[in-house]
Amino acid sequence: MALVERNSELRALMSLFASCARGTGGVAVIVGETATGKTALLDAFGELVTAAGGRVLSATGSPVERDVPLAIVRQLVQRAALAPEVDAQVAGLLAQAAQPEPARPADPVRPRGVHALGNALLDLADAGPLVLSVDDVQHTDSASLDCLCHVIRRVRSARVLVVLTEQPRPSADLSSVHAELFSQPHFRRIRLAPLSQHGVARLLVKHLGEPLGRRLAPACVAAVGGNPLLVRALIEDNRTAGAGAGSSAAGDELTTGDAFGQAVLTYLHRADTLTLAVARAIAVLGDLSSPALLGRLLDIDADTVAREIHALTEGGLLAAGRFRHAATRSIVLHALSPAARAGLHRRVAQLLHDEGASAMLVSQHLFAVEDTKDAWAADVLREAAEQQLDNDHVDTAIECLDRARQFCADERTLAEITAVRARATWRVSPSAAARHLGQLRTAMRQGLLCRSSVTAMLGDLLWFGRLDEAAEAFEWIRESVHAADNRGADELRIIGLWLSCTHPRFLARLPRQDTTAVAEQMGPAVTIDPQFQAVAVLAATLSRGADEDLVTGAEQVLQLSRLTDRTLGRVKVALMALIYADQLDKAAHWSNVLLREASGRQAPTWQGMLAAVRATVSFRRGDLAAAADEVTWSFHRISPRAWGVAVGLPLANLVLALTAMGRYDEAAAQLRMPVPDVMFQTRFGLHYLQARGQYFLATGHAQAALGDFLACGEMAVSWNMDLPALVPWRSDAATAWLRLGKPERARKLVEDQLTKLGAEPSRSHGLSLRVLATTLDPSERPRLLIRAAEELRASGDRLELARALAELSWAHEALGEHGRARATGRQAWAAARDCGAQPLCAKLLPDPTDADLAVPLQVTSDEQPAAALTDAELRVATLAAQGKTNRQIAHTLYITVSTVEQHLTRVYRKLSVQRRTDLAPCLPLNEPDRV
Repeated sequence: MALVERNSELRALMSLFASCARGTGGVAVIVGETATGKTALLDAFGELVTAAGGRVLSATGSPVERDVPLAIVRQLVQRAALAPEVDAQVAGLLAQAAQPEPARPADPVRPRGVHALGNALLDLADAGPLVLSVDDVQHTDSASLDCLCHVIRRVRSARVLVVLTEQPRPSADLSSVHAELFSQPHFRRIRLAPLSQHGVARLLVKHLGEPLGRRLAPACVAAVGGNPLLVRALIEDNRTAGAGAGSSAAGDELTTGDAFGQAVLTYLHRADTLTLAVARAIAVLGDLSSPALLGRLLDIDADTVAREIHALTEGGLLAAGRFRHAATRSIVLHALSPAARAGLHRRVAQLLHDEGASAMLVSQHLFAVEDTKDAWAADVLREAAEQQLDNDHVDTAIECLDRARQFCADERTLAEITAVRARATWRVSPSAAARHLGQLRTAMRQGLLCRSSVTAMLGDLLWFGRLDEAAEAFEWIRESVHAADNRGADELRIIGLWLSCTHPRFLARLPRQDTTAVAEQMGPAVTIDPQFQAVAVLAATLSRGADEDLVTGAEQVLQLSRLTDRTLGRVKVALMALIYADQLDKAAHWSNVLLREASGRQAPTWQGMLAAVRATVSFRRGDLAAAADEVTWSFHRISPRAWGVAVGLPLANLVLALTAMGRYDEAAAQLRMPVPDVMFQTRFGLHYLQARGQYFLATGHAQAALGDFLACGEMAVSWNMDLPALVPWRSDAATAWLRLGKPERARKLVEDQLTKLGAEPSRSHGLSLRVLATTLDPSERPRLLIRAAEELRASGDRLELARALAELSWAHEALGEHGRARATGRQAWAAARDCGAQPLCAKLLPDPTDADLAVPLQVTSDEQPAAALTDAELRVATLAAQGKTNRQIAHTLYITVSTVEQHLTRVYRKLSVQRRTDLAPCLPLNEPDRV
């Protein structure tokens, strides 16, 4: 390739050669960093000298020949094409010079022989002007340097021009040469600068054509500066890739390929050993690279580091202390042997650890180490895993833990690493996490686990119903708490409270826990550990019912808890406390907030659990399709088998929703799904029994339904969980007794339930009033049913509202009040239709052609047509009005696209609009609790 931006340098050399031809010799030194074009300039100059009738003898220094006596001189004379007699004379001189002086046996060559060789080179100028060129003179052996100095001292009166190339940082070996150089009147030092962007563009245009060459020029300069070797390599790669002039495949992206890789390796091979070492160290350090850290890593002083960084910058590899192009760093790294690369990473890790760098930074280098005996490495990787989990990088956290196990020799540390890995795996798959339980139990028995790890293991064992092992873990925790261990005592009370709320039968087999007093004392002003507060709120709600203080306490927990592995448990507990307190709007708001938070994080288990909680809210608000969709979505995140004993909650909501929608075959299929026997010893079993009883009731098996409801009640009473908002087993059983023709028994049960609830309006109270009304004479029913409907409408449960309105319609009909019956029946049918409760719709409208009854429910508010929408419909309508597609809405709300379409169809009909662009004026400006 033709030279670019080197014309002034060539002119300076040719001027020296012209003086040489006239009989006045000289010396030139071309100075430039590795691969900046010194050799190309020498070659171009040699061609001009030859064309002008001169003679060129050239040699190239090499690190491998630096200790070979007279290696450079031999190259020069071998290329001289000497006459036979002269060649024999020079060969004799070389042999003579290579013999040490007798008086100076330590000298490798004879000085007089070296001088004779220098005279022989000078004599070659008798035939015409002579150029002696030595490339990379810094690699010249000492004997050849002596010979060159002998020639340089005599060039002023000879037709000899000596041209040398060297790097800007000459070695001490060249001091004698430099002394001779600077004493010469015809000495020129020629400094080669990198190519400018204009020069790079000229090369690119010449070989890649217009306009591609000019478009690629800025990227090329950014990648390699103005290093001619690297620029030419990029030209070759881009031409090979089809980006040549006139090519239809030409593009604007700079390609780095084999030629570029080879050019970088050539650069490194020709660079000084220290320069190469600094380049490798920067490649390993990456963004952590700094002069101070490089100096400590390579055991060199700061000035030396600065010089080497400057050299690599001038050479086009670095900018601001970093590799200009990612490909360059990759090439440098992969040129290292695996052992050398691992060794560098190990030293970097040690340095960073000693300086107190973050575990995540240190761990990046430990990943490149196959093995280490450093005891701190496993601890660092474990800490890094914890940080990665906090940042939701679960896969990376697990990789850190697996690598930590490779480095760990301490059994206690190894056990804790396994505990953290189980927690990390749980976030993705509870079933996979269960595989660690055997190892953890063994470690516990050997005294290798801390109390928090055993507590986490206890929760996992109970989740999968492994009660004997859970009892052993609890006993270990209890024995670990000593008299003065206040924190341990608090932790033990938290566990006891949690067990009383979730696994009461398991708690009964343990040493007695004093948890009731704590639960009874809960109030909003109590500032305690959030975990303690959450379980105490739930325990108090289940044991004595909800009040304002308990609701406030649950919300405080949710407000103060960022979603993490450690807070997930208390968040779920607080949400369930709100649900059992009949605070469905608050529970809906917080479950939506938490699900949105979980959706952007690598935590399928969190998402599945929170979706199951939201399904509970959706069913209790009468949004049957949403409840079913949310449970289905939850089961896609956590398979039913992986749910363990907790499967009772999502499965119950799915069966309840399917049953209410009349999809009995699907509900039956869910009930045929195997569930753990231990589930019936937990709170989740109560939900399951209620759902199964409702299925039996709906399909005409009242006696079987009654059995499930009474079994549910027996357990709830014995467990001190006799809360109608948990499972209204009395009103359910009362409905079954009515089907069996026992209204007195039914009335007694539901009256007992109302006594437990008190007089405060709530969803549970309204539901109880509805069932009580059905046990009375038709003339007594309307008063209670109207009150029930008001309370259910206020609670937001549209399914129970539809049932109450249906009962009211039938009561009016029984009393001969046909107009009231039809008006109320119309409202009941509309509410049931919006819920998707097809069996109730069919009972209200046996004849689908009865168009009068099928008139939609009318909204009395002139200002807010959206009041006719259910909460689910309002959520869908709001997102649609914002311009989101059906698929985006489904993803945001965790429902199917089909459900979105169904909701929108009903929204359009209720609001009397034709398209989603008409929705915005009909929707409320701000109803966060509903949306």
